[in-house]
Amino acid sequence: MSKTNLWRISLDPGDRYESPDWSARWLRRVSNAYMFIIGSTILWGTLIALVFSLDSGDNLDLLRKIFRRYRDVVAWATGLQCVLLLVLHLGSYVLLLKWMNITTRNTIIVSGEENRFLTLGGFQCASAPIARNLIAWKYFPVLCDYLVPKSTLPAQRAAIYSFFTRRSVFLAGAMLALIFLMGIISRTSSFTDRTNVNLLSALIVIYIFVLFVMNWCWNSMIARINDLQHDRYADYLRTAPDRCPSCGEAPVVADAACPVCGATAANNTRENDQ
Repeated sequence: MSKTNLWRISLDPGDRYESPDWSARWLRRVSNAYMFIIGSTILWGTLIALVFSLDSGDNLDLLRKIFRRYRDVVAWATGLQCVLLLVLHLGSYVLLLKWMNITTRNTIIVSGEENRFLTLGGFQCASAPIARNLIAWKYFPVLCDYLVPKSTLPAQRAAIYSFFTRRSVFLAGAMLALIFLMGIISRTSSFTDRTNVNLLSALIVIYIFVLFVMNWCWNSMIARINDLQHDRYADYLRTAPDRCPSCGEAPVVADAACPVCGATAANNTRENDQ
């Protein structure tokens, strides 16, 4: 297993390229579920606030009676949503951390280079929900530097970088926009005025929409990085001039130990002679 700390990931004997697909797949599922729950929670809270804040009316009075009659069910449903939000948020955090760990380790294997920012930036992205949206513009291009083959045509390379740049810039701008929207919502949190109701309703819909688009941006970039990893690994196996006779993955020079399985060329020669 690879050794991990804040600054770097170093390979241990036995470490090999690992497909990031399973972690990315579960991360996508959990993050989509999280977005659905957070959207429904916001809408649920808004509905309750509207029902008990607006002036009386036939429909509102009926809804208030229903909420009061089933207040235990309402409280249970609200509590369940909060628990689901906590569990899904923790799950997405762990899965993102795992995906970044696998991706960084794979990058070291296929590129033969170690980069401190890959690990430090990755863990910053995973550990800080707000900061990761602000520094994604730096993390993903660095990954591209190591995953895009040198032989890639300039136009293709520019298209790959542009793919991540557009989404990363949107994430940073959207994060700042959400902070701004929260400030507006906190200043107009009264539902007693009809104008405020319309404004708040529009802001909440925009807020939820931006959250979903941000989630789509992350999922699309993770899927693209996975494709780049697989392509780079296939290119690595095809073009490596020497590969370890033991595991067949990492290049071996003279008697140097294979960084993947720990075998040396001399040891393998003696084993073959025997």
